Amino acid sequence: MDEERKRIADAFIDALVLAIAAEWYSLPDVIAAPLESAVLSGVAQGALQLDQTMDEAEEAASQFAAERSAELVGLQRDDEGGLIEDEDATWSIAETTREKIEQIVMAEFSKDLPLDETMKNIQTALEAQTLGSGIFSEKRAQLISETEVTNAQVGGHYQAWAQAGVRRVKWITAEDERTCIPCARNDRVVRKMGERFPSGDLHPGGHPHCRCSLELIR
Repeated sequence: MDEERKRIADAFIDALVLAIAAEWYSLPDVIAAPLESAVLSGVAQGALQLDQTMDEAEEAASQFAAERSAELVGLQRDDEGGLIEDEDATWSIAETTREKIEQIVMAEFSKDLPLDETMKNIQTALEAQTLGSGIFSEKRAQLISETEVTNAQVGGHYQAWAQAGVRRVKWITAEDERTCIPCARNDRVVRKMGERFPSGDLHPGGHPHCRCSLELIR
């Protein structure tokens, strides 16, 4: 790819990402409410197991939801609760999408076709991403939402136990062929509250379709 085509490709990628960004950055406010409900649900379940009240659960759930909903699009909350860029973001839906757009655009520009044909091919490739498990697909959005809600519920459960003074928990897997390698390393491992398991997670729910659970060690 010559320098001129690369310049055009880079500009096109930036324009696409900026067009998406306006919608993307409105997501935290939309996502926060269901995440907060999920955390409160988990807190309630954990509190019931220990016959405890929810105490400061609502405030903690609201804070978690605000922070996590921003993290999902590579942002963070400032002291006033506003959204700002997170320079240390380790993962975000936005970054995943940008990488896929770059792959599509660069692949088409590298073919050295006429510019109008290149643009048509890019449009077709992007439209294909609304199908199946593509970056704009309903299936992918559903997977992300299910994973985040599950993680929020389990996190709320964990929070209730921590507030109640629980000292140790044991990781339990489904112990079958579908158990992933990171979770298998955690199986039957006991950790103090706040101490991470071998996978690096505090509790289950760190990946899509996680079926693990925690057992309270009294």
